[in-house]
Amino acid sequence: MMEGNPQERIEDKKEKLQHYIGEVLNHITDANGRPIEQGVKEPLALLNLLGYPTVGSCEGHEEEHGLPYPWIDISVSRDERFSFAQEVHREHQKETNNYFASLYGDDESKWPKESWDGWVDKYMEIRDADPREQQVEEIQKEIVIENEKLIGELQKMLDEKYTSDSAHKYILRLSGESWRLMPSQVPEGKEGTRMKDKSPILSKTRKEFDRVVEILKGKYFSL
Repeated sequence: MMEGNPQERIEDKKEKLQHYIGEVLNHITDANGRPIEQGVKEPLALLNLLGYPTVGSCEGHEEEHGLPYPWIDISVSRDERFSFAQEVHREHQKETNNYFASLYGDDESKWPKESWDGWVDKYMEIRDADPREQQVEEIQKEIVIENEKLIGELQKMLDEKYTSDSAHKYILRLSGESWRLMPSQVPEGKEGTRMKDKSPILSKTRKEFDRVVEILKGKYFSL
């Protein structure tokens, strides 16, 4: 148990949380140079400070090729194997984006709707044609095994604190070599990105996501 004035400990933790958001997360970008989205910064910081390393995230989107719900990927293994698998993934993303940019220009906001409908298909085509994909799949299997203990601890915490009757209750689901914190009973992959009206699901899942964030905050500040 930590010693000292309880209020001082809380203030110290608040300062540490804000530092992680402002000084760590603000300097991280995705494969296309885009910063981490504001809607997931706090839960990303909380998970990492609680000992659950994150490797990907999205706050959810109604437009473009995004999924209509917030999600976070978690993985304990961030060694050279993971770096290799991530780099291959980024190359596939970049090649896919370059393909559509060659057709419609560099400004993604001006790409026609049908381009986003075909984004996942093109990405999978590029991925499946890469001879490194078999090696990536083997790496993913290894990391999944290593992640089981870590994910078990997080799952236990959620089981103890998080109750919901919602069809969009957040769960931990295997996603590649990592585990994804995401809603249950939502469209995934192409089905999710190609939805015509994402607004109702996005609104409901963001509310459910906020409940999970409050649980993480409660755990963080109670330590």
